[in-house]
Amino acid sequence: MNKKLKIKNKYLISLCDWLNNLQLIGEYSRERVHFIESCIARINEIESKKKEITAKYVEKDKDGNWMKKQIGERFFWSIPDDRIDDFNNEFNAIGEEEFIMEIENGEVDLRKIRKLILETDYKFGPAENDSIAVKQYKARFTNDYVKWCESFELFGA
Repeated sequence: MNKKLKIKNKYLISLCDWLNNLQLIGEYSRERVHFIESCIARINEIESKKKEITAKYVEKDKDGNWMKKQIGERFFWSIPDDRIDDFNNEFNAIGEEEFIMEIENGEVDLRKIRKLILETDYKFGPAENDSIAVKQYKARFTNDYVKWCESFELFGA
């Protein structure tokens, strides 16, 4: 059995968010906490890199504050059109990097996390009454679930 869990950065945060919102019995709750604690340093590193890249490309006002632009009802950091491709390439590259969790001394029982993911009765996907933004979020979450499963299936039973 492979003793290394490999999952792309772009799926790690959504996995931890999903796990954090499950109501679990004792032993599974405990393993969830251990798993998320093992991921926190990497998640902080990802967020730090994203902030550095954004700082490199974002437009700033005369006081050095980051500028935002509105598209529809949403606000985004203002990135000049001639730099948006470079920004997107660097930003997306972070998400494509793999997080590798090596299991030592039984600090996390990934078999329990694997079971939570692969045998969940959680219902993925948008509901009819959801707003468009919520439907988009849930659709992305549903797609992420497939990637979590693939990572944990490769980890082994």
